[in-house]
Amino acid sequence: MNESNKLLQVGDVLYLGPGASVRTLVPEKIFISNKRNSNKLIGECIIIGRVYKYKKERFIFYPGKFVVIKTVMDGGGTGMGPHDTFPDGHHVFCKKLKNDKYNDNGPELDFYQTGCFHCVNPHITPIGKMKQKFI
Repeated sequence: MNESNKLLQVGDVLYLGPGASVRTLVPEKIFISNKRNSNKLIGECIIIGRVYKYKKERFIFYPGKFVVIKTVMDGGGTGMGPHDTFPDGHHVFCKKLKNDKYNDNGPELDFYQTGCFHCVNPHITPIGKMKQKFI
């Protein structure tokens, strides 16, 4: 991994624009055809900026700045047999900033920076850094 592709760390601020693939909570009725009356939130891989809709219901996750709140190496395993293995990946969890400030109630998303997964964004570089303060 070259200098411009360093792994993101807690406190890194990044911009996720249209086309980035991320996982976030979305209304079940938008994504599951036999759950069209359900407002239950489920984790789903989406594209930032894409409009997902069913009838008059719409869901869109807007681009913006995010702060990394957690990173782990996880997700690896075995596929269709003992020789079909894949390693863990660098899993990044972010929270959307509001007016460039941390918002505890802001939307959360996650994606992988490495590995063989859905929602992989390997070329994201930080645009800033935030420090966590305890009150």
